[in-house]
Amino acid sequence: MSKKIIPTALLATFTLCSHAVTTMDTIVVTANRTAVPISDVLAPISIITSDDIERLQLSNMSDILTRMTGVQSYGSGGLGSTTSLFIRGGNTEHSLVLLDGIRISSASNGGSALQLIDTSSIDRIELVRGPRTSLYGADAVSAVLNITTKKAVNNSAAIRTSIGGYGEQKSSLRLETIQNNTQAYVQISHETLGGFDRSENDSFSNKDKDEFRNSHLQANLSQRWNDSNNSQFSYQTSHGKSDFDQVCNEYDASFNPTEVACSPYSETIQEVLSAKNLFFINNELNIAANFSRSIDDSEILGSTTDATFKTTRHSYSLTADAQVSSILKTVSGVESYSEELNSSNNYQESKRQNNAAFSQWMLDTDVIEIQLGVRYDDNESYGSNVTRSVVVGRNLSSNWLAIASWGEAFRAPTFNDLYWPTSGNPNLDPESSESYDITLKFHNENSHFYATVFHNSVDNLIAWAPNSSGAWQPSNINNAKMEGVELELAYIADSFSLQTNYTWMEPKDTNTGKQLQNRSKQLMNINADYTLSALSFGLTVSAQDKSFANSNNSTELAGFAILDLRSTYRNSQNLKFDFAITNILDKEYQRRNGFNEAGIAAKAGASYTF
Repeated sequence: MSKKIIPTALLATFTLCSHAVTTMDTIVVTANRTAVPISDVLAPISIITSDDIERLQLSNMSDILTRMTGVQSYGSGGLGSTTSLFIRGGNTEHSLVLLDGIRISSASNGGSALQLIDTSSIDRIELVRGPRTSLYGADAVSAVLNITTKKAVNNSAAIRTSIGGYGEQKSSLRLETIQNNTQAYVQISHETLGGFDRSENDSFSNKDKDEFRNSHLQANLSQRWNDSNNSQFSYQTSHGKSDFDQVCNEYDASFNPTEVACSPYSETIQEVLSAKNLFFINNELNIAANFSRSIDDSEILGSTTDATFKTTRHSYSLTADAQVSSILKTVSGVESYSEELNSSNNYQESKRQNNAAFSQWMLDTDVIEIQLGVRYDDNESYGSNVTRSVVVGRNLSSNWLAIASWGEAFRAPTFNDLYWPTSGNPNLDPESSESYDITLKFHNENSHFYATVFHNSVDNLIAWAPNSSGAWQPSNINNAKMEGVELELAYIADSFSLQTNYTWMEPKDTNTGKQLQNRSKQLMNINADYTLSALSFGLTVSAQDKSFANSNNSTELAGFAILDLRSTYRNSQNLKFDFAITNILDKEYQRRNGFNEAGIAAKAGASYTF
């Protein structure tokens, strides 16, 4: 394992480096909350870079995430619909989603508006599988997903436009500059989808095309005052409108329903503002001070159950990265965040505060590395929690590393769980989990390989069910177990690249012995690309096993495999054209029961850099 010290203050530098393929020297942050070469990371980690996103021609977050190891991601029928995320068989709320290191989930339901993130603004995505609650706190039960946006790497401007099937159109403009010690980046984009009928339910006005449109603005500024002081500021916002199908009922005096026509849609605004200052005290100590505000503002309109839900989260943190000795490094910090929910529904409570302290010790010898982590969280809604982790890595050679890990985690009850009007349960406990992994990994300059065996037991699962009076209410009644095997292989040569991953898992409700709803036992992805001078060709195969749409496993969704083809032509260093055909076999399939996915579609795009 490398003894190279990478100060936290250099995060401002390495995030500005050119976008490149993952190599032994690729620096990652999410696994340890500090900069570490990927070859030294003691965790199963997958990375998708901006180059990968452009090469694979992926235009929405759900398609990107399903290419990653152990991930099932789907919406309610295509681009723009609410995105659900199942990693290693866990619930959506079991994965902590960060945008530039900032929590973006809704306090009402625990989900994140991933469908609004502009994929062309992404620098890279780091997915660290396994519990990370001892570093990040609540909800990092199955994984941490950190989406890092682009920053300035040179003085340039770029425009891009694309069109595709189902009326898909997208345009973007990017400006970036570096002047002495100042870096600035601005990007704007707008996308629309003419749509298709997302739902199988064609009653009344549901047999229609469900449209989507989204506008995005991103800006960031970095100023290096001197060798020991760097400030970073960022702002980004997305405003999306998405049609969806819904059965709309009106009720008479006896509460008898009558279905009526309606045209429901959702409007969602996602906004993230952050300020960070990095202090490089000396070669042994770095300190980072962070402030952020995130907003998730969602409205459901045009139906008989219109509603608004606005989450505002303010976060503060102070983190110290210290090289105590030649073999001992620590990452410690304190953080506090407040959540406020404003809604048209009358929640019993609308605010809560969480205060936390954490520390991780990393002992690194020439052969063995040991990591110990502990975190204390105190939340005014559900009390205090202490989570711990232990990781041991054994260097088998300069390229091979064996890892064994154990960790605790918890998932916080949402405001819906605790305070939904007339039905919430303020006495809920957080869900708790205990997991272990055994990983063997290989890294060299042009390839990597992971093999991981994982086991995760989740207790006190929160489930909604009728109480003694017949009213639906959440309680801690279920338990689940997710275990399996993950394999990931990547090979990159001068003209050829191959990336593949396979997951087998057993996501089970231990109370009933049934397979967890909407989870497949097997997942597989293959990406292959070949470059011939200015022209490149590629294909992707994405497949998943059957799943079940309900908890008693009586409604089965068939497994499927999707084939995509793509090509890129670079006319010059500045001008590039791309073309893709998705679902080229026109496979009819569903990721979620009752919701259609897009059939065969073509798309073409062009970009020019000044």
